[in-house]
Amino acid sequence: MSLTTLSCFVGLTLVACAGQRAPSPAPVALAPSFGPAQGPPPSLAAPALTPRPPPATPPAEARELAGLLQNVCQQGALPEPAPGVPSFGCVCCAPFDGCTPSDPPVAAEQAVYFPSQAVSGAFTSAGADQRALPMAGCEPHSDNYGGMVLLERGTQGFALHRYVSGLSADQCWAVRRDDGRDLLVCTRADAHQGTAEQQLFVWDFAASDAQLLASDALLYVSDNEMSGCWSDPGTAVSSSVMAVPRLSKRAGKLELTVELDVREGKVTAAYLARCKALQDAAESGPPSSKPSPRTLLARRTQRVTFRFDGSKFVVSLARATRHSENPKAAPK
Repeated sequence: MSLTTLSCFVGLTLVACAGQRAPSPAPVALAPSFGPAQGPPPSLAAPALTPRPPPATPPAEARELAGLLQNVCQQGALPEPAPGVPSFGCVCCAPFDGCTPSDPPVAAEQAVYFPSQAVSGAFTSAGADQRALPMAGCEPHSDNYGGMVLLERGTQGFALHRYVSGLSADQCWAVRRDDGRDLLVCTRADAHQGTAEQQLFVWDFAASDAQLLASDALLYVSDNEMSGCWSDPGTAVSSSVMAVPRLSKRAGKLELTVELDVREGKVTAAYLARCKALQDAAESGPPSSKPSPRTLLARRTQRVTFRFDGSKFVVSLARATRHSENPKAAPK
């Protein structure tokens, strides 16, 4: 084989060899990798679209409150809420920075936040159309687990006017001042290290957040019934429970009346036995109907009345009545 011929094998096929152009390769027909009837292979097919779940809708009993929040937060529903937990509400906690109301309702994954009630009033200025909504939130126990949402009606419906973190409540009522603004009268219950407490507040939203949070309770009662269960016989124990406050008029003046059930005495062997029965029942199943230790204590009722002077409540009457119908009252 000559050197010229060898150079033809090592050169590219499209490069001239010894002055001559190499012949062009025969054309190759390109067959499709799939026919019209077969469709594209799975790797090239359009991905299947997951059906969008229908918008979450509030249950019938929550529709009115949900309507107030439609311009305030994105709302959602919990598929399987635990007992006592809201099944529908805002998908983030107040002040709702993480869930804008423009987003459609969704199926919530972990929790929703919903008010316990809506109280109508003019809390910041006379003539305002506002709603005060006590709502559990992301606050810790030290900040009362929630706060107060204040909405105000505008041209597009209700919008967030103010949120006071830590100003939580169980139940509230509006009381109209002489100047046309409303005060918010609220109750709140809590417990710390075996001592339960109930408080009655009157909040004026003309005050700052700091002033509202620092305001003293109009009435405070405590119940150390359970701490008595961890005490030695002979230890003094008391238990005061506040009934739901009542607003009424007397001689043209608004009055706020609170009934108290007060129990006082000392820890006895019978008291400790009831404590143990309650503990055993709690460990074995749902809450028991076993009698409370407090019923062994001497009982008296007390009525406290506050009269409204047009701008604030002042104590008008405090009257106590002692009951002797409990033959098993523990000695003092």
